[in-house]
Amino acid sequence: RRAGADGGAEEEVAPLRHVQLELTVVDASAQVALTQTFHNALDIPLEVTYAFPVPASATVSGLDVGLAGCRLQGLVLPKAEARQRFDEAAARQESACLLEQRCGDVMQVKLGRLPAGADATVSLQLAMELESKGDGTLRLAIPAVVGERYPLSPCPSAEESEEQESAALAATGPGKRATFEMTARFRMPSPVLGLSSPSHYTQFASSPMFDDPCQATARLRLNAMPGSEIVLDARLAEPLASRCWIEPCLEGGGAAALLSLYPSGGLTEGLFKDDEAAAAPKEFLFLVDRSGSMGGARIRSAAEALQLFLRSLPEGTHFNVVGFGSTFQLLFPASRPYDAASLAAASAHARQLQADLGGTELLPPLEHLLSKAPVLGAERRIILLTDGEVSNTARVLDLARRHMQASPSDAIFTVGIGGSVSHSLVEGLAAAGRGTAEFATGGDRLEPKVIRQLRRALEPPAPVVVAVEWPGAAVEHIH
Repeated sequence: RRAGADGGAEEEVAPLRHVQLELTVVDASAQVALTQTFHNALDIPLEVTYAFPVPASATVSGLDVGLAGCRLQGLVLPKAEARQRFDEAAARQESACLLEQRCGDVMQVKLGRLPAGADATVSLQLAMELESKGDGTLRLAIPAVVGERYPLSPCPSAEESEEQESAALAATGPGKRATFEMTARFRMPSPVLGLSSPSHYTQFASSPMFDDPCQATARLRLNAMPGSEIVLDARLAEPLASRCWIEPCLEGGGAAALLSLYPSGGLTEGLFKDDEAAAAPKEFLFLVDRSGSMGGARIRSAAEALQLFLRSLPEGTHFNVVGFGSTFQLLFPASRPYDAASLAAASAHARQLQADLGGTELLPPLEHLLSKAPVLGAERRIILLTDGEVSNTARVLDLARRHMQASPSDAIFTVGIGGSVSHSLVEGLAAAGRGTAEFATGGDRLEPKVIRQLRRALEPPAPVVVAVEWPGAAVEHIH
């Protein structure tokens, strides 16, 4: 940012030149090193502000910055104190960097005083989990694009205003000159049968380690920043085998353990009170995003997913379809029994779906659906199909949490659609609603995702680990 002729601030394109992403994957755990290189080609110092997406469930574990010949190491501080220290350093014209989480899936970097002609490198370390696709295939998704969040009102809360501003900044992108490179190293519990990228299959290359079939490497190089999130799939020889990894602390005195369990019917038998609880009738409410951001391929994917859901529902269920944008519309005045007539009406509706309802206001339709009593004797299942571009994520998640406390038999399942989907909303709402999330991007096939979600919605909730006994040691945290 530099001063304009009238004394005001004149914005410069963020001088991001290169992004290096290094992944170290051990089973279902990934260490991510994200290094961003900036260059000031002007003859005056710049203050650089850059927002970018991160996985909503990731944990920041480190920050290192090289700025004007100085090495800076990140220190975790309360947000207000960190901002104050940065402003004080900038006022003294000292090198400084501020990294802050602006909303669930957007981080913002501010570099104070990047000298003329100088480079800066910002290296962020993250820890995250991989997702199991049900058949044991492991999926890793790294967001690369942020869609602008729909502004709900002229006077949003401070949190919602911050979410809108950070998403709008991140949505401008890193500029046209930035190149991108990703390397990934996999160390798995059984032989790696294949690595693939449904999002970038033409630019993706992978190879096994011939001296160790349980290891493999992958690489992705682009002349510009990715236009959609990066998805990696790892297929293993024994994907559903139970296993445990133990990592001793470098400084001694403790260890961390990663335990992967895939409960079979024999393991889960007897966990539920009776068969009637598992076979309780269901009411399915399909909540379909028809806002403007869902135009084109996204609304076609939503319509295809809806058709697959509709044609797979079991007998004895009730259902309804609700489209939402700036307003919301119910297909039927109330949920109808699933039969030939209701299926025909819903299927015809799905074929005509359009992204024609304006902005993305998820809270009002969700409040409406949750305020109604479910069909007598049925357990309610809400299936959300969306790109997740809302700016009041916290309020949506809070509504779901409060409702689940009062109605524990309900559940919310989500399907994120598109290459810039908000993981913060899609994953967060599924977690708050005691359901699961699936994502459809690039070359992903929708059918297996729909089948998995429907199967999960029809089954009792998955068991939750509440305690772990480790003979000879005390367990401090369970995640």
